[in-house]
Amino acid sequence: MILEHLVLGFLETNCYILGDSNNNEVIIIDPGDEPEKILKLINFKKFKVSKIIATHGHPDHIGGYAQIYKTFPIPLLINQEDALPFQVKETKNISQGDIINIGNLHLEVIHTPGHSPGSICLRGKDYLITGDTLFAGGIGRTDLPGGSMEKLFSSIQKKLFSLPEDLKVYPGHGDFSTLKDEKLYNPFFR
Repeated sequence: MILEHLVLGFLETNCYILGDSNNNEVIIIDPGDEPEKILKLINFKKFKVSKIIATHGHPDHIGGYAQIYKTFPIPLLINQEDALPFQVKETKNISQGDIINIGNLHLEVIHTPGHSPGSICLRGKDYLITGDTLFAGGIGRTDLPGGSMEKLFSSIQKKLFSLPEDLKVYPGHGDFSTLKDEKLYNPFFR
């Protein structure tokens, strides 16, 4: 498995390059800013980009997409509830339960509204990419348009905390964690 991690822009957004090491096919997750850094890594590693995904539509997670689209004219996979309000063009809708395939890797889409109406998480075999839904020791903010604390807590408790505790958590900002640690130590759930 390929898993590259870049911290991009003023808000230090985590961008992930995830893929199949057998054929170098990758997806870009949350190309928020500094697209030149993303493109440089892809070129250096000779990755083949097949998909681009946004965990939600806020600018710090999709801001670099327009520039990347010039090199890789691939529609952005995003939940439709976030594509329209944030006026993202060239999109393809992804919804709860969809499976995204990258070579031999499979990601399940989990719709987790709360931070934004169209927030999603992506579950792999032993990891969970949580965007701005769940952080190491925190949760996404809900004071932006479309945010809802009630929906965010419901998404985390009913959808994420029902998953295996040993899943690694790769959030949209900050350090990595595990679901077990977030259940035990995240101050929002104690």
